[in-house]
Amino acid sequence: MSTVLDEIIGGVREDLEDRRAKHPLEKVQELALSTAPALDAVCALRGDGQTVRIISEVKRSSPSKGILGK
Repeated sequence: MSTVLDEIIGGVREDLEDRRAKHPLEKVQELALSTAPALDAVCALRGDGQTVRIISEVKRSSPSKGILGK
């Protein structure tokens, strides 16, 4: 007897197989190594004390509102 959880796990496994086929681990590792290092968020927010620092997020869609703008 198949449960909802079994169906979810099956779907995740299929998705994982597709992702692995499209993006081999070696390529993902290569991209990760060639990516610029992460910024120091605390340092960026502190700044020099003379300028305004802003944290923002641009959302194209929302689960509850759908597409927010074009």
